[in-house]
Amino acid sequence: MLVFAIVCNLLITLINSLVALKIWKLRRVLAKVTEILDLLERTAYYLLYFAPIVITPGQKNAHNLKQKYRQLQYQLRLLKQILRLLTLIRSIWQGKYLQSIKKLTTKEFRISRPE
Repeated sequence: MLVFAIVCNLLITLINSLVALKIWKLRRVLAKVTEILDLLERTAYYLLYFAPIVITPGQKNAHNLKQKYRQLQYQLRLLKQILRLLTLIRSIWQGKYLQSIKKLTTKEFRISRPE
């Protein structure tokens, strides 16, 4: 009976030692993970700390570019209208516009006589 008790105690001690070893290894791994996460947090803090300083001028530049683009679109629209007007004036001056109107009116409004 004494041998049985000693063997059981040794088995329990061996199992507890294995569990203690696994916990010790897990603690080391968790300590390294904690160090890495702390380093990442510090790095992210320093990166994001200066982000507003960099983003704000970029936002202002983007706003200025959008305004300039709208202004250029407006100027382009005006230029297109002016070019259309000049083209119309040139065709009227050369008589092409009147000829094309005459052709259209004679084709579209031609009265067909019943035969």
